[in-house]
Amino acid sequence: MLSFPRPAADREVSGKVFYHVVAEHGWLALRLTPGNGSRGFSSSSSHKRQQSRTATVNAVVAEIEETAAASGLVPNSRKGSAFLDATFINHDEVDHLHQPSLLTFDPRIQIFAVPAAATKIETWNHFLQVYRYPSLDPSTSDWRALDPRPPLPSWLTVFRLYANSHDLWATAIMYSPENRRDESILWVPHRWSSRPSAHSSRK
Repeated sequence: MLSFPRPAADREVSGKVFYHVVAEHGWLALRLTPGNGSRGFSSSSSHKRQQSRTATVNAVVAEIEETAAASGLVPNSRKGSAFLDATFINHDEVDHLHQPSLLTFDPRIQIFAVPAAATKIETWNHFLQVYRYPSLDPSTSDWRALDPRPPLPSWLTVFRLYANSHDLWATAIMYSPENRRDESILWVPHRWSSRPSAHSSRK
């Protein structure tokens, strides 16, 4: 889980101190099973166990927010939602996109996913808001020029990295805290190598 500190103005409106994101739900419910010299994935969790994990995630979110509120970081009169704010899905394979796990989460959570994963999620008719990652064109000199921009807070965004129309299988998360330099997280599944000519993020 990633918890991004909200700007002061956002805390006033939302009643929450952090914006909470969970990524890659598949790992919550799958285990590796070797066979025939290759890796495979098999589901190892019951629905009850998946619900328990979801409850644990929500409990962690609630504890973080309650602790922050007790420290005076949000007005006492404000009570924000204890639920996650969003989930990021960076691949459409079962080890990253695990339907039984995702369906235990509240339908109001915003889903941001690579296009192939978003298409699959929409067929489940569970989540109310499903959005596709935009792609950063290698010719773009500034990631802030992304269009369309995902409907995340103005200080947070996510996009896919491409080079010469080739998907680099890399997701960039950009966080722009108040009065500080932008911070980035490069999310790459498993292992990833790139040639020197591959696209690199720009600031």
